[in-house]
Amino acid sequence: SLKTSLRSLPAFLIQRKILPACLAAVEFGNVSTAALQAILDLVECVAEETYFEQDVLPFLLKLLGSTDVTVRLMLLSSAAKFIRLLSGKMIESKFYPGLQPYFKDADPRIRDQTIKCMSLLAPKMNQKTLNSSLLQHLAQLQRDPEYFAKNLHGMDDVVELNDVVEAARAAG
Repeated sequence: SLKTSLRSLPAFLIQRKILPACLAAVEFGNVSTAALQAILDLVECVAEETYFEQDVLPFLLKLLGSTDVTVRLMLLSSAAKFIRLLSGKMIESKFYPGLQPYFKDADPRIRDQTIKCMSLLAPKMNQKTLNSSLLQHLAQLQRDPEYFAKNLHGMDDVVELNDVVEAARAAG
């Protein structure tokens, strides 16, 4: 498979040649799910934060604004591949603002994946955002009977994220 083949290539080749070519190929058109998955797999090989913030992050931010549920679900479920490259400042100023509408998304799968993604982001976020914005979104989700009716694991995810937020608050 492509993912297996990628593991055998040097990271600098992926970062400097293959990933830029893939990003350029999908820059002006709709991205297919297969192409998006390949790009998200390639992003996992990126090692330099500066390169990520300049060349990859704008693409990911564009995906955050997508109306395609499948694209947004893929982005959220692949967040662990790139969160390590996001600085707290980038999360606060760029990524989290694009993610906030997902807490109220009509599709409960998006809300569920958003909570799971936030458990990765929360440790890098500042106290003000954790205490105001994020906890407000969690409180709204806890009062949303539709979310829990369609997602039996929803409360567990909210409680787990609340534990992550509390740990981040204690550490910060």
